[in-house]
Amino acid sequence: AALGAAQAGSPDWARWQAGRGTALARRYEALGRVADLEAALEAYAAALGAVPAGSPDWAGIQANRGNALARRYEAQGRVEDLKAALKAYDQALGAAPAGSLDWAGIQGNRGNALARRYEALGQDEDLKAALKAYDQALGAAPAGSPNWAGIQANRGTALLRRYEAHGQVADLEAAL
Repeated sequence: AALGAAQAGSPDWARWQAGRGTALARRYEALGRVADLEAALEAYAAALGAVPAGSPDWAGIQANRGNALARRYEAQGRVEDLKAALKAYDQALGAAPAGSLDWAGIQGNRGNALARRYEALGQDEDLKAALKAYDQALGAAPAGSPNWAGIQANRGTALLRRYEAHGQVADLEAAL
């Protein structure tokens, strides 16, 4: 109802579109209906088209779009979705305040997308880039912050994957 009352293209309309996208993405997580994920992506695209350049909301909306694309990859297995998610994360990182907790979360999600692409394609440069993304995220997220433990765990998993691929005990030790 609120979405219909706002003027299309206004900042409020954009925020409501972004909120709608988030609600649809959560409904996808709860019910598994890919149509909800598709609608979430459409809502995020509409919001991004209406948010003014330089808006503090833009980076978050773009990051949420990246998350929805990564989820769609998980649902449908299309590597193109991971590539699009990575592009969305890179754009969001360029707009988020460097070193902020938001930036750290986006960088951690970027690492996750790179790790998934490594698992899909087996290219060592993706795993190396994932580890770099996790390290950068950890450098920005203080220990004990909401994202820190998850990023650290994902970094450990990536190190374990590298150990499995190359047998370097140092990777196994670092994963512990």
